[in-house]
Amino acid sequence: MSDNFTARVLAVNGFIDEPFGNKVDTLHTALAKDLFKTVSFIKQDSLWDAQIAQIYVNAGHEIELIPRVGNQRILLGSADSLELKFHNLMAFYKQALPQVGWDAYKVINIKYANQIIGIKNSKADSLRMKIAADSLKMRADTSKIKKDTSLIKQ
Repeated sequence: MSDNFTARVLAVNGFIDEPFGNKVDTLHTALAKDLFKTVSFIKQDSLWDAQIAQIYVNAGHEIELIPRVGNQRILLGSADSLELKFHNLMAFYKQALPQVGWDAYKVINIKYANQIIGIKNSKADSLRMKIAADSLKMRADTSKIKKDTSLIKQ
């Protein structure tokens, strides 16, 4: 470990019912084994390691992935067929998202091996995201104007 850098680890949280009483080097539940398998798969691929920021286990004990880019959740389900599921997700990223935009979907469901289900954001969600993005842009523009104005005064 270094005093100057933090380790890049994948955060995993949610409804995880794994007993941690005795040995912590043994996984007891199928969910914990699925989580370990999923984290291992993501960490072995540089693209997915960079794209996936967090893993969340929802109330139905299904695995959800939280990406760094985009506001959607990716519903993975379980850790079966990970290679196929991530291959399908990559195809969705390459073919569908450039057509509709990164914020068009609130959920991308890849838990079924032969299909991807995208649940679109509602008009209200899209409007809120646009307003938030415009607000951030306006703040950035305002700070740039203030900076430029202070340079002119000098």
